Amino acid sequence: KSVLRWINANQAEDRANATSSAKWMSTPLLAVASLGRCLELMTLLLQLGANINARDCKGITAIQRLFTTSNLAKEGVTA
Repeated sequence: KSVLRWINANQAEDRANATSSAKWMSTPLLAVASLGRCLELMTLLLQLGANINARDCKGITAIQRLFTTSNLAKEGVTA
């Protein structure tokens, strides 16, 4: 809930496209949510205008990270 309060705290700022600190390689918030498979948070960020094409330091988007072979296998999906 604290993340939701932070996002909605100041509509004038572009919080949906925030990035993590340099310590965490400046990863976009949407990518952080995808790492934890937090689909509800990802949905909210996208509704608030998060950039779906934002890339992390390795050039990977949140959607690419979400649909990796290992993540799909965890859900019982095979190629």
